[in-house]
Amino acid sequence: MNAVLLIAWPCAMAGSCWLLRRAAAFAAALASAATLVELLIVMRSPVDDPLRVLGLSVVLGGSAQLVFGLVVAGTLVSLLVSCALPQGEHTPAIALLLLSCGAGIALLATPLLGTVLMLIAGSLAVWLILDLPSTSAALTAPATIGTALKFLLLVFLGVTLLFIGLMLQTAVPGQRLALALIVLGWALLLGLVPFHLALPELAAETTLPALGLVTGSLQLLALLLIVTTLDVQPELLSNPLSQQLVLALGSITVLGGGAWALLAPPRRALMFILTAHWGFIALGLASSQQLGVVGALALLIGHGLSVALLVVSLSLLERRVAGRTETASLLRERPLAATGLMMALLTLLGVPPLQGFTPLALVIGALRRHPQVLAVGGIGLLLLALAVAQLIQNFLLRPQVATADPASYDEVQLLPTVVPDYAPLSLRLLLLVLIGLGVVGGLFPHLFLEPITTITQGLPFVGAG
Repeated sequence: MNAVLLIAWPCAMAGSCWLLRRAAAFAAALASAATLVELLIVMRSPVDDPLRVLGLSVVLGGSAQLVFGLVVAGTLVSLLVSCALPQGEHTPAIALLLLSCGAGIALLATPLLGTVLMLIAGSLAVWLILDLPSTSAALTAPATIGTALKFLLLVFLGVTLLFIGLMLQTAVPGQRLALALIVLGWALLLGLVPFHLALPELAAETTLPALGLVTGSLQLLALLLIVTTLDVQPELLSNPLSQQLVLALGSITVLGGGAWALLAPPRRALMFILTAHWGFIALGLASSQQLGVVGALALLIGHGLSVALLVVSLSLLERRVAGRTETASLLRERPLAATGLMMALLTLLGVPPLQGFTPLALVIGALRRHPQVLAVGGIGLLLLALAVAQLIQNFLLRPQVATADPASYDEVQLLPTVVPDYAPLSLRLLLLVLIGLGVVGGLFPHLFLEPITTITQGLPFVGAG
């Protein structure tokens, strides 16, 4: 019953949100409530309990439950932010349809069917990028259309390569061409370097809720597809060729993401840092050791938390205040937003005592058998540290607009008094909750490491270590 609800519930609520799309705030609130119910269903669903629905084998593995739970939680945060910010007319409905596709990928233990669902999810994400508020009189910018088409092309190419590779692997197991195509498909869907072309542009061309859904939920759906595929065909990652390819792509992603983050504008630099973090996750999975896989899955929690913190913090930092030219100029809100932004960046960097430290240490420990990869990861971490310091300076220590010459006291007295409202209470409370989760996860890592260790013990592609 839970399996049917996981797929059908978001679809039904997406229809309701589509009918209410003109009432944007109400539709976003309804979608948030529906997503919360979906999260509760995921948490209460039995694990590794196969059944048949309409002739299809349905099973929810422990790793799939973890990754899909993160997808649902990230979607919930993006929808809560969209309740307080301008959003696309169809954003709530699209977000729920993405959850339905994710539930299908998690439950249907058929990699080929999962690739089809991933293509549908990618198409929905393109619609999300192009979506405009119902009250907007402007047309979609040409740059946004170009970014959406580029993103769709990369998703289509990744799904196509993955589909062909899986077909060849089924016909001739262990074929080198099939393994190479599968790994390239994974890299395209995850946005690893050098297949990350559309991701930095998304940061500049989309709204914050859409950015959170695309970079958080959709990339996690791609990893969910990889995890469910490895549950059925563990030899895809245990093969030396595919393992070396993933290690190489992960190393290039860590190094390239850190280097590009130093040279890119602030918004795009954020995407490069997130991309480099995916490189560490790929390295942990490619180690095929329990230590590395536990670290990679734990890094996913930190990644999802960091994306949520970035979306909420930037929504406060970039909040436009009537009567002022400077953004986020209110001292009563800027410290909270700055704390969330710095915590997100430092979590991605793996600074103690935040949540990202212990998982990153586990991944580094699992790479001790690959000294060259470990050296590249160290250089990448150094570049990421420099990029994070530069981002903090750009976002928090420099004015967003040029400051005028100081006026005299008499001139200031003649200026009208502007007392802007507080930022929405929901955003401030949400940011406080996320900051608290980050601190608790860093101080008490066993809270998430113990269940993840239990999950990895049953994964067929994980060895000892």
